[in-house]
Amino acid sequence: MDAKKKTNGRRNRSAGHDWEREIAILLKDRKLYPDVTTTRNNSHVLDDQGIDFMNRDESKQGVMDDTISAKSYSRALNYAVLLERLEESGRPHPVIFHKQTKRAMTGTRFLHRGSYAITGIENQLNLMAYRKAGLKLRQLLLGNEHLSKHAILGVFRELGLAD
Repeated sequence: MDAKKKTNGRRNRSAGHDWEREIAILLKDRKLYPDVTTTRNNSHVLDDQGIDFMNRDESKQGVMDDTISAKSYSRALNYAVLLERLEESGRPHPVIFHKQTKRAMTGTRFLHRGSYAITGIENQLNLMAYRKAGLKLRQLLLGNEHLSKHAILGVFRELGLAD
């Protein structure tokens, strides 16, 4: 008996699940979220809200610092609607990981065009400020300066990250 031919819907669903698994591996390999799992496997409530990743045991590890939705599409997405949906969950730092594809010139294959992280401007400005703070703190450490709590707070205040 021949294997059943994949329909477009089935292929697209499979591509979406593959993209989720790829992101989970990236988050683990980069040690950003070592206990990450997909909500599809662990929380239908979160999955229904458009959230695709969570810590395996949130009662022990807490909620992830980022609320991530994974999308694998060739067409444009309505980012505003997707981000708004993630914000409504009440979880921190909504971000969409979009794997954009394009149809191959021949056949029905889809080729990877690019991968993007889409977030709101406030979230991005905060990320930029934290990165800058990290770089400043690293410079202080490399300069063999003693980093007191006061010095660290001073760096964060300078960047608008502390009162």
